[in-house]
Amino acid sequence: MTAGQRWRKDKPKEPGWYWHRNKLLPSVQPSPVQVVQQTGGELIVCWNLSHVRMSQVSPESEFQGPITPHDQEAV
Repeated sequence: MTAGQRWRKDKPKEPGWYWHRNKLLPSVQPSPVQVVQQTGGELIVCWNLSHVRMSQVSPESEFQGPITPHDQEAV
């Protein structure tokens, strides 16, 4: 996870990459998801091969992000 960020129940409001977890499935590890904006402004969450409208995301979902790249080089 990105340092300094907290899990939030409010859904992302802008496109980008986020960490996602579902509180009802604690055995499932958090995973990165991509949030994209369709023509017309609707946000879509992309999990692997499935795409879900933000309005249909489980209310038990939590997000952390957006994930931002570091400008440090790998050592």
